[in-house]
Amino acid sequence: MRSAPPTHQTARKALCDATRSLRSDLLSTLPPSQAGVAAAERLILRLAVLQYIEACGLSAQAHQRLGTAGRSRLEILSLLGEPPPKPSIALAHMLPGLFGPDPVLDSLSVSSQTLRHALNAFEHPTLRDCWADDLTPGWVFQFLNDPARERLDEKINQGGKIGLHEVARKTQMFTERYLIHRTLHNSLGPLWLAICARNDWTADVVASGTLDHLAVRRSEWRTQRAAGRISSTALMPLHTPLEHAWSDFIPPPGIRDPDPSTPTSIRALKLIDPAVGTGHFLIVAFDLLLALHEEEARHRGRTGVSPWTPRDIVERILSHNLHGIDLDPSAVQMAATMLWLKALQVAPDAEPTRMNLVATDHKTLHLPDPNTHSAAPTSNVVAATHRRSEAPGIAHALAQAANLGSLVQVDALATQPLPEDAFSGPVDDLGVRLRGDQPRATPRLLSLLRSGQYDLVVTNPPYQGTKRLEHSDVIVEQYPEGSADLYAAFLLR
Repeated sequence: MRSAPPTHQTARKALCDATRSLRSDLLSTLPPSQAGVAAAERLILRLAVLQYIEACGLSAQAHQRLGTAGRSRLEILSLLGEPPPKPSIALAHMLPGLFGPDPVLDSLSVSSQTLRHALNAFEHPTLRDCWADDLTPGWVFQFLNDPARERLDEKINQGGKIGLHEVARKTQMFTERYLIHRTLHNSLGPLWLAICARNDWTADVVASGTLDHLAVRRSEWRTQRAAGRISSTALMPLHTPLEHAWSDFIPPPGIRDPDPSTPTSIRALKLIDPAVGTGHFLIVAFDLLLALHEEEARHRGRTGVSPWTPRDIVERILSHNLHGIDLDPSAVQMAATMLWLKALQVAPDAEPTRMNLVATDHKTLHLPDPNTHSAAPTSNVVAATHRRSEAPGIAHALAQAANLGSLVQVDALATQPLPEDAFSGPVDDLGVRLRGDQPRATPRLLSLLRSGQYDLVVTNPPYQGTKRLEHSDVIVEQYPEGSADLYAAFLLR
């Protein structure tokens, strides 16, 4: 398995230290309240995403569309909230979740000196190579959560228990890229080979000999490492896009006939991360799916079918291929933001119609707090789902979803397709501007929760023993064989 190189680990630690130090510095200048914490963290996340936008090589057209082309440091400060001038109208329009008006942030006074300090902190030379990494804003998000997670760790160490509503904070540990590669290369990879087999195509990775070359080089690399001729932490060099996309693929023993359920096209693939966080798995999957769409277009082009444009591809990936559920609405907004920016890098004219992401918190679903109400009022559920006969059962499930997320089972409750009036036009819970009608959060969640519809489920589930959870009886009831740990319950789900 390829692991993160030491230099990458050093940069990650520097990013963690800078984020936590900046958070502490900002809090010292803001009111000691939840509003102050929210404002500080929002400023830092804005800055992290802006740094990514500036570093990731967005085309001039994409920069122009975001209103970020040729920004000076002072203009970047304005995007963080320093008046005048006003923040980029385009950026606030395209990504309203992060850059739109914020009553909490707008009500607080953040000095120019403080904002300049924030910008300087993230422009330190040790962090220069971090910002072109599409996972970096997600890591910043995790580092901002670390103090809350550490307080919950201490609570448990002192013999206490955490509430189900604290699970997101306690278990928010995102996934390293090399582990994501290992997972996706050995799930998406075999599925692509099966799609090729169903269509009598020879996959590029096979036709080019890349799989065989990788196997030989991997064996030689291990031999040299065992003999001490190369460092035990050195990574085998990768030279081509195909090698990068298949570096961790381990061919399964024997050759199997394609399963009848195998999709006939990569466009039909449905992949979900049921504990999506800030979208690390989906961000990496986006790049792999982009390459596979381009390859399939070439295969189909040779048979007379017109290939797809880059815009066609990225809009299909976001609107059909990728799905995600999480407890934390802010994390889901960050996932949506980064996927939207990924699409913009490939096709500056992209306008996704929808994104299959949703947070299960009660505010997103426009339902009462489940920690103070035993169930969502049936009238609320009818209004949100347009299903009167199924409303009582759905209300009970939604009361659990705010704390259990994708562990909630709704297959027996919501059996019919979404009615037309469940599509209410543009919605803002994802924090990105979409073209067309997006299902509201509640019917979107019910749709995503249905079992048996996904070709791939890839995730790094939460790890938390249920003995340290309050009100864990609901997990024991639904997942008796996996009730010892949330991780086990996720595997069963």
